[in-house]
Amino acid sequence: FMFPSSQAILDYATHRLLWSWYRRDSEAQGREPDQDGEGPDQGSS
Repeated sequence: FMFPSSQAILDYATHRLLWSWYRRDSEAQGREPDQDGEGPDQGSS
């Protein structure tokens, strides 16, 4: 499978990385991360 450009590779990699972090944080919290907003020790970054 060939990516059309280096930018597409960056976009794809960034999306996968952010999604993996989102899933990990969600599972670690044991709930949906946006259920009640930010936690006491969780930044908005």
